[in-house]
Amino acid sequence: MNYVLRTYIAHWLKNSHKIERLFLETAVEENLITSCFGIVKYKETIAFCNHKVRGIEIPGGHKEIGEHSIQTILREIKEETGLFDLKNIKLLGADKITILEKPDNYRYPHPVSFQMFFYAEAEKLGEIEQGLDSKGVVFLTKNEILGSDIYINYKEFFDLIL
Repeated sequence: MNYVLRTYIAHWLKNSHKIERLFLETAVEENLITSCFGIVKYKETIAFCNHKVRGIEIPGGHKEIGEHSIQTILREIKEETGLFDLKNIKLLGADKITILEKPDNYRYPHPVSFQMFFYAEAEKLGEIEQGLDSKGVVFLTKNEILGSDIYINYKEFFDLIL
């Protein structure tokens, strides 16, 4: 069963987007997925990317051409946190993005696309690839997450796993 957890309007780029946070039991069509993000447990913590510009965030990013969403999440987690050998990968849900006004030269599916959110457990920590967007990995405990803005922004997904 799929259902909407919350709906809001985002103002990305120069145009408004309707975002529907969805709980999903089944994946959506791969050609509609633009990016994937992972809430990754490592030991007794959750791993976050320390982005060079945006600060602490859930690791993830855009799918590359021909890449399956599971390949995307494995690659992005390794690039942004150094974590690899992910186990128990589970789909948590998605943000369904409906473009209210299509920007010029928009490269994603229109009018609807999806950002997928996964849960995984990591067993190994390696090096973060240099030259990418991440300054490093940050590990937060459950209590640290519950008191943070990132929890408020992604409460629906954290509540499924914490």
